[in-house]
Amino acid sequence: HASSIANIAASSLRAMMERAMLRALAVALGLACWLQPSDARSAFFPSFRFTALPDLHGQPAATAGREDHPRVLDNCTEHFVQQRLDHFGRTAPRQTFPQRYFMCATAVDWAPGDPVFLYLGNEADVELYLNATGLMWEWGPSFRARLIFVEHRYFGKSIPEEKRGDHQWDFLTTEQALADYAAFVAMLRDDILETHISPIVGFGGSYGGMLCAWLRISAPWTIDACLAASAPIMSFMGLDPPVNPNFFADAVTRDASSAGGSKDACKDRIHDAWSTILQDGSSQQGLDVLKQSFGLCSSPKSPWDLVFWLSSAFDYMAMGSYPYESSYVLNGRGFMPPYPLRKACGSMAAAAPDRAAQFAALREAASIFYNASGSAGRCFNTSASGNKETTEDGKKWGYLYCSEMFQVFGRNGVTDMYWNSPWNATASQESCMAQYGLWPDTNLVAERYGGWKIAKLASRILFSNGELDPWAAGGVTKTLAPELPAVVIPEVGHHIDLFWSRPEDPPGVRQARELEKRWIQKWIAEAFLPRGPAAR
Repeated sequence: HASSIANIAASSLRAMMERAMLRALAVALGLACWLQPSDARSAFFPSFRFTALPDLHGQPAATAGREDHPRVLDNCTEHFVQQRLDHFGRTAPRQTFPQRYFMCATAVDWAPGDPVFLYLGNEADVELYLNATGLMWEWGPSFRARLIFVEHRYFGKSIPEEKRGDHQWDFLTTEQALADYAAFVAMLRDDILETHISPIVGFGGSYGGMLCAWLRISAPWTIDACLAASAPIMSFMGLDPPVNPNFFADAVTRDASSAGGSKDACKDRIHDAWSTILQDGSSQQGLDVLKQSFGLCSSPKSPWDLVFWLSSAFDYMAMGSYPYESSYVLNGRGFMPPYPLRKACGSMAAAAPDRAAQFAALREAASIFYNASGSAGRCFNTSASGNKETTEDGKKWGYLYCSEMFQVFGRNGVTDMYWNSPWNATASQESCMAQYGLWPDTNLVAERYGGWKIAKLASRILFSNGELDPWAAGGVTKTLAPELPAVVIPEVGHHIDLFWSRPEDPPGVRQARELEKRWIQKWIAEAFLPRGPAAR
């Protein structure tokens, strides 16, 4: 779901130009990396790896067009509940807003006592996740589960009454969103489903996976278990051990090398291209030449415009490392080929080493992402910010980032294929203050949810990550406790395990889903065991 994010005015030209370009990619997967002066990742060590299994036939499916899936929305009804705008305020009157959710039926009749699968919405219209999360639909009948998809405040149709001025999103925080979900679960049990015995299993991918895990950590009585896919909850400051601020860039670089299925010449040539572009763009004449070389609609105002436009394509293609054509990362607007970064690297590695050939290869590589729909026309617009809805969602995500989702991201140009731009928390805080009037608390997430200390107190959360997903090293890739298992899925990208199953799924994906299913079965069975004083 690629879209745009608000520009955070930077304290330096480099930081400002980078954030301006990275606007074009943040909302796609609901994470805040792109607001920062940089992004990266470190090597990670999975808790175990999958061995090959015999081929299993899945249901061909996904999001749209060539990825036909059952028209699942026809099995759902749209509803709204009234939520408090501010769950923590003490002032009257208590303003409310309508929060949307979908109640969906599977092929079996549901009755109180049967499980509930609850998807916790990300930072976009919840219908996107209703259509894409095929795992819930495929599991539903065998679990006799009712499927429910609840929308995140301020997105889709769950919009509070708009305020004008600088404080229109005062209550757009993860803390308020989690309170919405806790209150929604209470409404489910008391009024909507009228059952206090049905196990509720939370599902979420990316930012939604983070919310699912945090809800289980902070309010474990609300949901009985959680499948948190590609949820980088360990990508914040204040952790012990600390996160490598270069985790994301290191990972994309690995994907663009032989370790990630590409050729090492790819990462080397991408690294060398940045200095060449910056040198060529040091004059207006040079900027005009760059326009022609890369087929741009207008000359970039700065060579950094082009640098960030190109680097964003590589970042997104790494996340979209799927073994089949997919429109997911593109929010349904066109299709990227299987393993798009490998295809892009093929062009880079095969091109002659001279400047003209390398620039042509870079342009061809970027077009895999930027012209996946075939609608770019005769030239590329490096400053395009998407349609009105995605632009607005991007601004809201910027606010979320600066209010609480203050993730760390850096580049060094040595262990990664980018340039030297170390993580600078103060500069990023100043940028948030300039844009939103917010000064992020660097350690808020670690102090509120515990970071690695969840190993001592949390349970029934399954963390899954794709080995090729750059977000993996910002998440949990090793089993932390007997009831906090981790799954690392080889050869795939961002939360593919939540998608509809397909014949092209590698054995590791199929085995991951089977393992996840066994954990959910176990936790649902445990949820029926007697609890509390009556059980003693």
